Amino acid sequence: MRQKRNRQRTIFEVLGKNPGPKEFEQMALVLESNPEILDLAFSDLTKGRRSDTGREGMTAEQVLRCAIVKQSRELTYNDLEFLLADSYSLRSFAKLRQDQFPSTSTLQSNIKSLREETWIAIHQFIISYADEEKLEKGRKLRMDSTVVETDIHAPSDSTLLWDGVRVITRWLFEGKEFSPQPAYRFSDHRRVMKKRLLKIQNTRSKTVRESAYWDMLEYAYRVCAYGKEAAEELYEYKGDKDPFDMFRARDLADRIARAVILLNKVIDQTNRRVLKNEKVPEVPRRSGVPMPLSSRVAVPEGGKLAGMRTIVVSTPWSSITCQNGVPFRSDSICPPATGKVYLPKSRLRSISSASLVDR
Repeated sequence: MRQKRNRQRTIFEVLGKNPGPKEFEQMALVLESNPEILDLAFSDLTKGRRSDTGREGMTAEQVLRCAIVKQSRELTYNDLEFLLADSYSLRSFAKLRQDQFPSTSTLQSNIKSLREETWIAIHQFIISYADEEKLEKGRKLRMDSTVVETDIHAPSDSTLLWDGVRVITRWLFEGKEFSPQPAYRFSDHRRVMKKRLLKIQNTRSKTVRESAYWDMLEYAYRVCAYGKEAAEELYEYKGDKDPFDMFRARDLADRIARAVILLNKVIDQTNRRVLKNEKVPEVPRRSGVPMPLSSRVAVPEGGKLAGMRTIVVSTPWSSITCQNGVPFRSDSICPPATGKVYLPKSRLRSISSASLVDR
């Protein structure tokens, strides 16, 4: 059994007077002013199941507040369990009963149930609340960029060739799912490309490595030809049953055409650097297919990390208003912003007059 919120506050829910408890007190006021947030958390925790039967568990309000404590203090689940049992202020903020001491596994299973889309929606509610209560006017902004971990690998010539062939081939198969099928033809070279990639990574012989590179370049040329032909065919595709197939086909054609351009750049730099022993600048070697973001990591001092650069825009009220990610290597520098920054209408309805950018 799971409730959406605690039915009644107890006389023991008293926060301290130090800066830390005062901060949580303000957070509690914002949460209580936006009851719709609990509806989102409750939906994720129940997932369509009945909530009026079974053993009584943590309420949606308790789960959300425990998650806020964990993230705001950068705690592990073990540390969160200890502090929720030891700190009166945190117990009051989380609205835990006197006999309620959630374990590490309980906290993890409940907090992990909150989806990424739910946190995005919660953040939108908070931004709208700040706008309605005139807490934030959006006249001053601060922009910062950081490196974040993602599921892309460090860029090398062989892996970039493999990525280009793999992605374009996947999109070519996706185009064949339209009905009627487009008339373009292609072959799947992903298996042989992966074999040559492993050979390059594992061999110590320069001759074997160059031979494998020649094969990868040959198949990459073929895939570029397949992609060019498929992009032209998909762009002229009219569809038959579903009228929206024409727009989906054009979108797929644009993606394939862009990937072909990137793969041609990788082919050129590989041919010059590996086979002709020329010095290729670092910038062209960063061409690749963007991948989704994941958790944040620290960059070792003096090291280089292949990942994504996330640009975060925040306000004096410390509310994050927008975020963007682009392919990145940690030795590059974020260029300073110039002029005014226009915020999305869904967040703050204003234009900044001053901005501060951290390099």
